[in-house]
Amino acid sequence: MINEKKKTFLQQILETKGRKLPFVDSQQSKLVETENNQVVKKSLIPALMNIIVTKGQDTIGGRVYEGMAYQLNLLMREGMQRLTVWRKSDNQSAFSAYKVDDNEEYKVIHNHLSPQETQKLINFDIRVQQQQPPPQPQQQQNEPSSDGPELD
Repeated sequence: MINEKKKTFLQQILETKGRKLPFVDSQQSKLVETENNQVVKKSLIPALMNIIVTKGQDTIGGRVYEGMAYQLNLLMREGMQRLTVWRKSDNQSAFSAYKVDDNEEYKVIHNHLSPQETQKLINFDIRVQQQQPPPQPQQQQNEPSSDGPELD
């Protein structure tokens, strides 16, 4: 209600100066927010988890992946997981979510990632997955390899 009065007041002030504010439909902003939450839960969080698991390292503060622009951190303690993305440019938390083990879904604490940053992280995970060789069935050590000698 306060926001509506504020919008009306600002609209009146700007109309007296001959300018109009663009009308913002509260339903439309809720729809965009819901779509953003779906992208976060269905794509971003699995991508972040995959990056941390495949490229991260175990540290005292949890499992950490140090990227060029972001630091990804997964802390697992006492039945709870906390996932955090830090921007290296301003050393501030850009994204944070947590999950209690008996709950299947992460709850987003805050998301200050732009849609472009979100897509960049998802695309990075896709590239990481494409670079990994597919798992091969294990062979007996005594059997010679049919595709020639193995190179280390």
